Formats: sequence, structure tokens, C-alpha cells
Amino acid sequence: MEYFIGLTFDPGSIHTKKIESFRKRFDSKFEKMNRLQLTVLPPFTIDFAKKEDEASWLLDLTELLEGHLYGLESVSQIEFNGITFSMGKKGVVALTPIISFDLHHCQESLYFFLKESGVKFSKNKNAGTPLLPIGRSDCAEDLFSAIETAKIEFS
Repeated sequence: MEYFIGLTFDPGSIHTKKIESFRKRFDSKFEKMNRLQLTVLPPFTIDFAKKEDEASWLLDLTELLEGHLYGLESVSQIEFNGITFSMGKKGVVALTPIISFDLHHCQESLYFFLKESGVKFSKNKNAGTPLLPIGRSDCAEDLFSAIETAKIEFS
């Protein structure tokens, strides 16, 4: 089974509305996945012999995550300090978040729990660098337009 761990944003916040407006114009996956998500840990796979093992593992993971996030104000107030992009099969424009010490500790704890559980992270993904994808395109010209617009709107 494939999973990933991410944070969603309050859809009513001004920050979210600004990002959503950008995504509607520049993200080819917006219609398929319109929920704004910041990946805390990239996609990973894990196999279980029995459904009960999966249910128990999910419960442990949920308790660990909730234990870190309970009462944590900094999660709802994430700020971004830059724009990055990558070129490949599909070009991606992303915002780079400022990760609080508490959220970083949560990320590390989850990472070690997952590694101990035997998960396999997707290749070419950096588990320690969360990004918020705001634009995707197969066309280099569209990607460059998205990058230039992002520099104006998010600087």
C-alpha cells in the first residue's frame, strides 16, 4: 500500500486563497487534487501480512502524529521563504516552508518510526525537505510563465 504524510491548510485563510488562485492557473493537477497539502514525508510503501497488522500500524502512526501536533500552533501558521522549481517529465513550481523546531522534530520522529516499520520511500524524494507544490506543467513555456508569476505573487 502507498501512503504519504502531509498537512492540509485552512481553506478559509487568506494565505490558502492566494495559493489556490495560483494553482487554478498553473497546476495541471488542480482539478484532480484541489486540496492544498504540504508533504511532511514523501510517498512510501509498506506491505502487511494481515489487515489487522495494517490497522494496528495505522493506529500507532496516528497516535504518534497526533501526539506531536496536539496544541502545536506553529502548524497553522506556516510561512514560506522561497520558491523552487524542478524540471523533469513534469516541471514543478513549489514554495519552500519555514519549518518550526517542533514540526521538524515531528518529521524526524515519524521518519524513524517509518524506517523501523520497514517502509520504502519513493526514489528521488528527499525525506527532510518539505515543499508545497503550487504549479505543474508538461510544457516548459508554461512552467517558465508559472515561475515568473510566482516570483511576483509570492516574493
